[in-house]
Amino acid sequence: MKKFLILFAAAFTTTLLAQTPNWTGVKETNINVGSAVSVDIFTNRDGNHIIVQESNSLKYYKMNLNGVAGSPVTIENSAIVSPSISGDANNIYIVYGIGNQVRVKRSTDGGVNWNLWTNFSLATTASYMESVFSNENLHVTYLESGSVKYRYRHQLGTIWNGPYVVSTGENGTLPRITASYGGSGKDSVYFVWQKAGTFQFNHRRYEVTTNSWSSVLFGHIVTDPYVNITSVWLSGFRITSSTIIMYFTYAGTDLQGNYRSYFNWVWKDKNSNTYQGAGYPYLAMGGPVYSTTTFDGNSHTAYYYFQLAGGEGGGQSEVSTIRRSKQPSGYPDDIIYDYGINPPIPDPMHINLSSAGNEVHAIWKDNLGSNNGNNLRYKWDDQNPIAPQNPQLSANPGNNKIRISWTRNNEADISFYEVWRKVAELGGVWQNIGTTTNNYFVDNEYLYAPAAGDFTITYKVRAKDIGNKYSDFSVGVTTRGEYIGKDVTEVNMKEFRLNDNYPNPFNPSTKISWQSPVSGWQTLKVYDVLGNEVATLVDEFREAGNYEVEFQSSVGNRQLASGIYFYRIAIHSDKLTAGSFTEVKKMILAK
Repeated sequence: MKKFLILFAAAFTTTLLAQTPNWTGVKETNINVGSAVSVDIFTNRDGNHIIVQESNSLKYYKMNLNGVAGSPVTIENSAIVSPSISGDANNIYIVYGIGNQVRVKRSTDGGVNWNLWTNFSLATTASYMESVFSNENLHVTYLESGSVKYRYRHQLGTIWNGPYVVSTGENGTLPRITASYGGSGKDSVYFVWQKAGTFQFNHRRYEVTTNSWSSVLFGHIVTDPYVNITSVWLSGFRITSSTIIMYFTYAGTDLQGNYRSYFNWVWKDKNSNTYQGAGYPYLAMGGPVYSTTTFDGNSHTAYYYFQLAGGEGGGQSEVSTIRRSKQPSGYPDDIIYDYGINPPIPDPMHINLSSAGNEVHAIWKDNLGSNNGNNLRYKWDDQNPIAPQNPQLSANPGNNKIRISWTRNNEADISFYEVWRKVAELGGVWQNIGTTTNNYFVDNEYLYAPAAGDFTITYKVRAKDIGNKYSDFSVGVTTRGEYIGKDVTEVNMKEFRLNDNYPNPFNPSTKISWQSPVSGWQTLKVYDVLGNEVATLVDEFREAGNYEVEFQSSVGNRQLASGIYFYRIAIHSDKLTAGSFTEVKKMILAK
């Protein structure tokens, strides 16, 4: 979930990041946000999912890692309020207010189709609201009759839990929400709101597992001895492993009689609620900023940082950047985009973050973007994939061979998985036994026999992304097995075969299968009609056998155009008189 924040820079300290930043170059997208009211982004293994709110519509775009989006899908063709998008690897949710309803649209096929999942009515016209998805629950906070309220619903459920009154005993405004799932008994939802008619913020926590609430906790009262404050508004908050950080903006007249707006933040201990510190107030110069939480548990924010270098008086130079922060104190870390001494005019807008795995994806709009500065710009922090999660062993249906399966990675840039095996009785040496684009692999040499097998066999898996970066290995999983030898029983020993892809025509993916009666180096590549190589699907030594891979129309950082493509298998082996076998077939991508 992204938090709706407004953040401007303060003097900052240096901290070591768990991973070295590895931002890509800027991708100029084809998403026009010149008339956007708000923009939100959610990322999973299917790519970037972006919603654009305009004055009388809400549109959805699916964007790949190269910043190329398909045609927009209209979610609503009328005025809506406070849209947000979140989800998991398999479900995407768009939550927004329309009239006196909170409405939820859902996609279960990577954003291709959208349906009304659920809605609930309010006693008043919908205004401020925010949503977050965590541990299979969709959580929504909203204003109703002056109170901050909350409901949640399980993705397989049929009813909403609640409503709960969050701001017990007081009226509130500008409600914000985030969630943190830390395993059994640690399913927490956090709320921050501004106490109506005051300069004060309060916060509260709900534990889903135990259905228990904390008391309403004091957050902060905004003061500034150098400013006669006339207005304050809560910008947002984020949760770290140890702190809660509340961001706010205020406006008023300074000692020289100038009316200005300022930004600042405070951070408090998440558990004891004790005050830890505050930033230094800076002139407010930017637009909304969002936060996201990566797999490693770090929360991130991004914002426009504008600084006058050279001290007071003459000789000042302006240094402006878009920065990321993930420190528990709220101070900034690395630079996402550096404008140097030439700040954009106007300031960057729609700065937003999302994440998948440990990779952070950033979007923004400035006057340097394409389409006269109206299109979004995009970068992402290209980290190593996370280790495949939840490996399990079972008997493969139909032949009882050992099958290892795991949860498919949520990063959008996974190329394939490597499967490794060691057999204790054969020296316990790890061997790479194959690759797959699926989230399972069948070992053709051993039968699954956990109770009576002669061999103790352990498997582990790692992921490789399109940039040739590897994940750590998964945890190892062990079983007993019976050795049956190299599997050539399913192959006509006298025949090579490259099968027709299915489906054909296809969109967005198709299966390509083949068989080889001999072991050897196997290469499977895809070409366009001009003979240019589009993708390498296989390039490795393989045993004799039947194989199948999936080909996606989204290759790396680009989306293939409709048209005719060719796939070519080449098998090289010293067992062949001619040295190699090749065959080419045609397939059609129809969008």
